[in-house]
Amino acid sequence: LSVRVEDKFGNIAWGPAPSLDINLDGVFQRRIETPGTNVNLVEGLGFRQQGLHNITVRSSGGGLVGHSNPVLVRDDVDLKISWANLHAHSNRSDGLQSVEEIETEAWGLFDVALVTDHDNYMFFGNSDAVREFSQPLARGGHHLVVPHSPPIVIALPEIPSDHRSLINPSLVEIRSGSSSYEWFGQHFAGMGYRVGFAGSQTSHLSGKNSDASQTAILVSGDENWKQAVSARRTYVTSGPKSILLTKLNGGDPGSRVEQSSRRHIYGEVFATAGIDAIELIRNGTAIDHYKFKDSEGALQVKVTLGSDSRPVAAGWDMPRNGREWLGYLRVIGARISSISASGIEKNNRSDIVINPTEPSRIDFITWTHGTESSFVVSLVEIADQEVMFEVSLKEGFEDVDLLPELRKPAVTKGFKQLLSLNDIGGDSITRTIDVDGYSDFVRFEMTNTGRPRHQSFSFVDTRMTEIGDYYYVRVKQINDHILWSSPIYVGGFDVQ
Repeated sequence: LSVRVEDKFGNIAWGPAPSLDINLDGVFQRRIETPGTNVNLVEGLGFRQQGLHNITVRSSGGGLVGHSNPVLVRDDVDLKISWANLHAHSNRSDGLQSVEEIETEAWGLFDVALVTDHDNYMFFGNSDAVREFSQPLARGGHHLVVPHSPPIVIALPEIPSDHRSLINPSLVEIRSGSSSYEWFGQHFAGMGYRVGFAGSQTSHLSGKNSDASQTAILVSGDENWKQAVSARRTYVTSGPKSILLTKLNGGDPGSRVEQSSRRHIYGEVFATAGIDAIELIRNGTAIDHYKFKDSEGALQVKVTLGSDSRPVAAGWDMPRNGREWLGYLRVIGARISSISASGIEKNNRSDIVINPTEPSRIDFITWTHGTESSFVVSLVEIADQEVMFEVSLKEGFEDVDLLPELRKPAVTKGFKQLLSLNDIGGDSITRTIDVDGYSDFVRFEMTNTGRPRHQSFSFVDTRMTEIGDYYYVRVKQINDHILWSSPIYVGGFDVQ
């Protein structure tokens, strides 16, 4: 067990650490007595039975409490998870930290952490170095090469890799910092390449990498992590280390299984927050889902804001820029008892607060880029008259980090809407906002945040299947974090 004492920004804390008690499933195991460092490795812990376990670390006085990611002990799964950050820039190129600082910060967080500086900053005599080949869009875009036999090639989305310049890509990065580029993975998979998905903490967009996206590498037996990546056996989380186990007709993520007209996709997810939905994606389109709504009797309203990062011509132009959302929600006919917005509260571009002079109004600012950002409003003291929600968004402008050739950053229109609680009581209500050809959205729905973190799923697809179809699973948590399995391909052959 690795134990880190951090500040609120995720940096390893300075100064003396307190004594720390370690509990497994609520049972005290041992104490770390006044450690001399704020990063500790605790060896010799064990679990007495199979199943899902949790580890809690707390200071002796209880002022500091930390919880582990889910720990699953099973003897029917020949896989272990290696957590990886496959894309980190140091101050040798355009990063802020030295190589040594990156390696220190990665200790206890990742099993694999690669420093991938731009090739135009690097000394080419080091043939063992992981490189980010950094060409402008018209000359092939950016991609990573990890030394291996054959080399591991990772396509990057922010200055999109041109598939014509890559030889047999292994992974496609679909999450960079706090931006999502799911469309980029679909672009490569849809062209016939057998690729897995990757996520990284690094983003070329300034100030927007607060969410610690990472890659889970599913290592089988005695193989090493590079062999597992070469097999495309990965999944991606936008943040916390959740567990996602997926198979299709017995095949693992990243594999190509035999052609069959009946495709059975099944598995389990052990999340770090309540699970909102599990979706089955075939060839880039959601064709089935589990929706764990359970809104009966709920007095919680969820408001979700979202925008696309897909370029006008996917794979042939720079992504669309992110956008800021600045506005308020006013409740009429009820009192706001609390707001829950873990995604907004942790983002360095976002904030949300109940207006101190008007307690029926919530002011918020947040940012999306191929992502969703939501908050949940809990209501009490509902009056006899109909409860109304007034939402107002200020006009703004898209970011200018990226400069697409086919569409320049645009004005984001103002928006005002009045809805009743009765309107939202059924299915969700979505209002779209046209932004120069894109449909950004605001969604309203009743919800209940008390949902299980463990769900099993089973999908069967027999409808108009084709040779070469690909499938993956997308899991949405109630705190806006998402997990994506790597695609599994049915029939056909690998494009070289």
